Amino acid sequence: MFLAGNAAVLLVLQGQEGSLSFNGAIRTLIQMEWGAIIVLVMSVIIAAIAIQAFEFEGLRFWEGYLRSRVLNGWARIRIASFSKKRTRLEAKCDELATAAFDDARRRALDSSGISPAQVATFNALEKTFHGRPLDDSDRVALGGAADLRWPRFASPSLMHDWDVAKLKLAEFPEHHRVLPTRLGNVMRASEDQVKLAPGEDLEGFMIRHVDELPPAMVAEHGAYRRRLEMYCGLIFVLAALAALSVACLWGKTAEPGWRAAVPLAYVAAMWVAYKAAIASAIGFGQAVKEASLWLQKHTIPLP
Repeated sequence: MFLAGNAAVLLVLQGQEGSLSFNGAIRTLIQMEWGAIIVLVMSVIIAAIAIQAFEFEGLRFWEGYLRSRVLNGWARIRIASFSKKRTRLEAKCDELATAAFDDARRRALDSSGISPAQVATFNALEKTFHGRPLDDSDRVALGGAADLRWPRFASPSLMHDWDVAKLKLAEFPEHHRVLPTRLGNVMRASEDQVKLAPGEDLEGFMIRHVDELPPAMVAEHGAYRRRLEMYCGLIFVLAALAALSVACLWGKTAEPGWRAAVPLAYVAAMWVAYKAAIASAIGFGQAVKEASLWLQKHTIPLP
């Protein structure tokens, strides 16, 4: 409907003489005879059939599974770029973790309620964070690291920075699994955490186990999957409308600013739709992981 409606408005604008008027274009569409309305409805139906037929392939395209030789070079460049970004995020996470720990240790040692055993654990952890060798007493002291819970002593701002860096890093799979698009990396990072039974593949995981999962979990997965496919399809629709707007408005002599404004608006909407697809992918991946954990706990023994 979005595709057919916008295309109809653009085509009416192309036929206007003088200054362009969106209100006039809408009024023209409202005053259409029944034959033209039937054509518009048929256009909606045909567009829906065509878009739905390629929804899955569209999703795979934006994930980065590119089959075109023309795009292979671009894909290699993007994979190298994302791999470097992942390496930088790993280094930043380590740096922020060390800074947060050093701050927590300083605060803890300055406080009066810390025991000698906790001091020894802090000192052993300090050697671990800074890569210094441990002696036997340090290894014994590290046994109390879980009970120490050192982050409770750290600065909230440093912990926040560390948490944000970890969230960004969690959107990347392992280096050998990096894809050329951010959407693909977000989905693969989640999918790689799914526990599969021996001989089972990920692609049909939810289909095979849908009858075993709670209805709420299946509904959550379905909702995110529909949003994901919708936004990926919408990107193609907006790209087509951007091209159509150039074709319809480029020859207009009146109000030349519209020639750039309308196509740029569609391009900006493509960026928003892609961001929305990434947000949906995060929820989709979480739903798949929850399904895997539920099956692991209630149904099948998974490795």
